[in-house]
Amino acid sequence: MNFITVSHRGKTMISLRQLENAKAFCLESGHVSASSLQRHLFIGYNEAKQLVEILIQQNFCEQSYTAEYGYKVINDKDNS
Repeated sequence: MNFITVSHRGKTMISLRQLENAKAFCLESGHVSASSLQRHLFIGYNEAKQLVEILIQQNFCEQSYTAEYGYKVINDKDNS
């Protein structure tokens, strides 16, 4: 299984499968937040927050956060 290493106060491994699951959820819902990923993927907050940060870095979702929906997904077929 392939992993992405996220460095923030140590190293955390994020599986590419989990990242792909997060992207699929984002495309389905049109937005993402750490709490929505937590509920959908059954993961902890820190891991969900790191997934959101990766999605932002990959320009999969916008950097601006709204209290109503979280981060809006950028509709670009090249991201999936």
